[in-house]
Amino acid sequence: MNQPLICPSEAKAVRWLSYERAVINIRRIFLSLCTCLEEEVDERGCAMAGGILHNLQSSRTVIILEMLSGVLPILATLSKHFQVS
Repeated sequence: MNQPLICPSEAKAVRWLSYERAVINIRRIFLSLCTCLEEEVDERGCAMAGGILHNLQSSRTVIILEMLSGVLPILATLSKHFQVS
Protein backbone atom coordinates (compact mmCIF):
# COMPACT_ATOMS: atom_id res chain seq x y z
CA MET A 1 0.00 0.00 0.00
CA ASN A 2 1.30 3.41 -0.93
CA GLN A 3 -0.41 5.27 1.89
CA PRO A 4 1.52 7.79 3.98
CA LEU A 5 2.30 6.70 7.53
CA ILE A 6 -0.33 8.35 9.71
CA CYS A 7 -0.43 7.85 13.45
CA PRO A 8 -3.96 7.60 14.79
CA SER A 9 -4.87 10.54 16.94
CA GLU A 10 -7.01 10.23 20.03
CA ALA A 11 -9.98 12.55 20.10
CA LYS A 12 -10.07 14.39 23.41
CA ALA A 13 -13.29 15.44 25.10
CA VAL A 14 -14.67 18.65 23.53
CA ARG A 15 -11.49 19.31 21.58
CA TRP A 16 -12.94 19.97 18.15
CA LEU A 17 -9.55 20.27 16.50
CA SER A 18 -8.51 16.79 17.66
CA TYR A 19 -11.83 15.32 16.50
CA GLU A 20 -11.37 17.00 13.14
CA ARG A 21 -7.84 15.59 12.77
CA ALA A 22 -8.99 12.10 13.79
CA VAL A 23 -11.82 12.12 11.22
CA ILE A 24 -9.54 13.47 8.48
CA ASN A 25 -7.00 10.73 9.18
CA ILE A 26 -9.61 7.96 9.23
CA ARG A 27 -11.06 9.16 5.93
CA ARG A 28 -7.58 9.41 4.40
CA ILE A 29 -6.60 5.83 5.28
CA PHE A 30 -10.06 4.22 5.32
CA LEU A 31 -9.40 1.62 2.62
CA SER A 32 -5.96 0.73 3.99
CA LEU A 33 -7.40 0.46 7.48
CA CYS A 34 -10.12 -1.92 6.29
CA THR A 35 -7.56 -4.00 4.38
CA CYS A 36 -5.29 -4.21 7.42
CA LEU A 37 -8.18 -5.26 9.66
CA GLU A 38 -9.28 -7.88 7.10
CA GLU A 39 -5.76 -9.33 7.11
CA GLU A 40 -5.79 -9.49 10.92
CA VAL A 41 -9.07 -11.39 10.81
CA ASP A 42 -8.02 -13.74 7.98
CA GLU A 43 -4.47 -14.48 9.11
CA ARG A 44 -4.78 -14.37 12.89
CA GLY A 45 -8.49 -14.83 13.48
CA CYS A 46 -8.53 -11.68 15.60
CA ALA A 47 -12.08 -11.19 16.89
CA MET A 48 -11.42 -7.60 17.96
CA ALA A 49 -10.23 -6.67 14.47
CA GLY A 50 -13.34 -8.34 13.06
CA GLY A 51 -15.60 -6.31 15.33
CA ILE A 52 -13.84 -3.05 14.48
CA LEU A 53 -13.99 -3.89 10.78
CA HIS A 54 -17.70 -4.72 11.01
CA ASN A 55 -18.44 -1.37 12.67
CA LEU A 56 -16.12 0.56 10.38
CA GLN A 57 -17.75 -0.83 7.23
CA SER A 58 -21.31 -0.21 8.39
CA SER A 59 -23.26 2.37 6.44
CA ARG A 60 -23.95 4.18 9.71
CA THR A 61 -20.23 4.74 10.35
CA VAL A 62 -19.61 5.91 6.79
CA ILE A 63 -22.52 8.36 6.99
CA ILE A 64 -21.34 9.69 10.36
CA LEU A 65 -17.79 10.18 9.05
CA GLU A 66 -19.12 12.10 6.06
CA MET A 67 -21.38 14.23 8.25
CA LEU A 68 -18.56 14.99 10.69
CA SER A 69 -16.30 15.94 7.79
CA GLY A 70 -18.68 18.76 7.00
CA VAL A 71 -19.46 19.88 10.54
CA LEU A 72 -16.13 19.61 12.37
CA PRO A 73 -14.21 22.18 10.30
CA ILE A 74 -16.89 24.74 11.16
CA LEU A 75 -16.75 23.84 14.86
CA ALA A 76 -12.95 23.98 14.81
CA THR A 77 -13.05 27.46 13.28
CA LEU A 78 -15.54 28.62 15.90
CA SER A 79 -13.45 27.06 18.66
CA LYS A 80 -10.32 28.87 17.44
CA HIS A 81 -12.26 32.13 17.25
CA PHE A 82 -13.57 31.81 20.81
CA GLN A 83 -10.12 30.90 22.11
CA VAL A 84 -8.70 34.12 20.66
CA SER A 85 -11.54 36.24 22.04
